[in-house]
Amino acid sequence: MSSRIMSRRLTMAQRLYFACIALALASTGMSCNQNAEDVPPVQTGGAEAVDVDQNSGDSYEVVFETTAGNFTVEVHPDWSPNGAARFKELIDIGYYDNCRFFRVVPGFMVQWGMNGDPKLNSQWSDNNIQDDPVIESNTRGYMTFAKTGAPDSRSTQLFINYGDNSQLDGQGFSPFAIVTEGMDAVDKINPEYGEQPNQGAIAQAGNAYLTSNFPKLDYILKASYKDGGSAQTVEEGEKESGKAADSGSDDESGEGEPGTEGETSECGVNLDEFPECDEQEKAVGDLAADDEPVAEEKADDEDSQKPFDVKFETTKGDFVLEVHPEWAPIGAARFKELIEKKYYDECRFFRVIPGFVVQWGMNGDPKVNAEWSEKNIKDDSVKASNKKGFVTFAKSGQPNSRTTQLYINLGDNERLDEYDFAPFAKVKEGMEVVESINAEYREQPSQTLIKSAGNKYLKEEFPRLDSIKKARIFKPKKDGKKESKAAE
Repeated sequence: MSSRIMSRRLTMAQRLYFACIALALASTGMSCNQNAEDVPPVQTGGAEAVDVDQNSGDSYEVVFETTAGNFTVEVHPDWSPNGAARFKELIDIGYYDNCRFFRVVPGFMVQWGMNGDPKLNSQWSDNNIQDDPVIESNTRGYMTFAKTGAPDSRSTQLFINYGDNSQLDGQGFSPFAIVTEGMDAVDKINPEYGEQPNQGAIAQAGNAYLTSNFPKLDYILKASYKDGGSAQTVEEGEKESGKAADSGSDDESGEGEPGTEGETSECGVNLDEFPECDEQEKAVGDLAADDEPVAEEKADDEDSQKPFDVKFETTKGDFVLEVHPEWAPIGAARFKELIEKKYYDECRFFRVIPGFVVQWGMNGDPKVNAEWSEKNIKDDSVKASNKKGFVTFAKSGQPNSRTTQLYINLGDNERLDEYDFAPFAKVKEGMEVVESINAEYREQPSQTLIKSAGNKYLKEEFPRLDSIKKARIFKPKKDGKKESKAAE
């Protein structure tokens, strides 16, 4: 460990014990998940105040034995008492054994904490804890609970910072531990899948989904106290979570997102991210609604099945989409409806992950967002593939959860096809513009706060996000050129 981190750790060990307070915060998921705003959100639910032993303030170490090598974290209850107590509780029952590192973003963070057994995940999904004040900073090597944009939303998901992510401090992410040995092992955790795993599918099918679709994910073999630590190591026979971790579930891994995010959940993979456990991280996801989807059937009008073009004028330049209703008629019809209502004007590209997706579709006016939040449409069958340049509606892990959010694939993401992400258009012109959309904030914007505060929140917190000036349908002119169909 570097002298800088060692010096910081010794100083923090002398800090006074802090009582927990609730903080209001903002959250790829993934999810929906999340998937899942800043850091993938975990499932939301009623938060409880953890019964913190007033004599449990001494630091202790936990060793993670993983497929990428071993690393040790030193836990400091004085930094984040509720978080440290929840972490101890989970270590005592062997919760993290066989958990996959399902979200790895080089230079940002590595995330885990969804158990391989869906039943065990379900038991903890609403078992949230109250927020702690932020005493330490989210710099390299510090470990923190993931949470959604809502207060008191921490449950089981953790992340280790790969870089200096101190911008998360102001959002209520409270570190409770630091890597003291094996940071090189943490750095080696396999990042090839990025944020592709869907938190909604993990919640439903556990490790069965992950081992089938992402076989090279690294994972935790065992997490236990070092040299006895502050508590005795739980015997293998008492670790219930590890028994069924690899077997997963007999249920199919439906994509219904996550959360992100909870948001995601997070759930957004959807991202959560995708989507959702309501507030989880979304891998590619969008917020899932509980209401029945609006039934929008395939139109019989012959003209409605003809391809058409839509031009997006953005702060980065212009690009044109070629819409194919025959690929996804319900999705294409919803997209046309939104374009005609000028819904996407002034929308920000709030989630940009190089090589994966660029995502948008939350209106800058919270009232408009609210109007569309429950206007879900039925799923289309997948006829085109999620290849580079193809355009698709984000969705949660639930069927029929598409509303307004869209993404353009920045790489070949065919794996999303099997989870019913149905492309309805492709970039016809200006793919270089799409690829140049500002990615500096990645997944930091919280979908929860966008929903409640719209562009006001985004302008204040993420001022350099690129945005859509206007989006209009084109129609051919008599001279063969094209003109905007909508009045300027």
